[in-house]
Amino acid sequence: MTLFKNIIQNTNRIFRDIRYSNYIKFKTFQKKNEIVNLNVFNKEYFGVNNDLTNIMNKHGSDKGNKTQMHNYTDFYHFLFKDIKDNKLNIFEVGIGSVDENVPWNMTPVESYKPLSSLRGWKEYFKNSNIFGADIDKKILKNEERIKTFYVDMLNANSINSMWEDIGIKMDIIIDDGFHRFDANINFLENSLNHLNLGGHYIIEDVRRQPRIINKFHFYLSEANLNFQFIDLKHKKNIFDNCLILIKK
Repeated sequence: MTLFKNIIQNTNRIFRDIRYSNYIKFKTFQKKNEIVNLNVFNKEYFGVNNDLTNIMNKHGSDKGNKTQMHNYTDFYHFLFKDIKDNKLNIFEVGIGSVDENVPWNMTPVESYKPLSSLRGWKEYFKNSNIFGADIDKKILKNEERIKTFYVDMLNANSINSMWEDIGIKMDIIIDDGFHRFDANINFLENSLNHLNLGGHYIIEDVRRQPRIINKFHFYLSEANLNFQFIDLKHKKNIFDNCLILIKK
């Protein structure tokens, strides 16, 4: 009985993954223009060992493949490899609270340390300045080439105050914070003006259900933004191993 139940669950999981994947491909096809060529990425970079994956794994970030939650570093290396030695300003919201009372905290990841992704970006982008922000004030910490700030992604005044404190525009903005549509959009609306022309804005951990994908697709299309869904294959995570890439 247990074996039969496992077979049913695995079968349902496979078909759910296929349904999610095909829907995202359909919405991407509707948009017609691509920011990046995913055929090249999937053929030459996906699943191939690279410097960024090794760096993020070393620092304990879930962006690599060590935690078996995501494999974003394959795509990030593909996207950033030609500019990684440039002098850039890079920002990430959501820097890894380990407080169980904070929404979307990192306690499920064993031995996770706050700021791990920021330290990984610092090592990969060796000439760049790294900025981070979080709602958990307890983890805010400045290090060489790393500065952190408080922000509440659901509060426009808090976001604007954070950008005023930072005082410069970014070349890359990554949203790895409160993984909810309203929080993602609120942060986007109050942050896009702080991204340099030609810069990249990325929303991580987008839930792959058609209902959620359709909400993002509708909003970003109505806002006339240049965007692309980056749906990454993952054996153990069929639910949110998905990015939205926006090119300004």
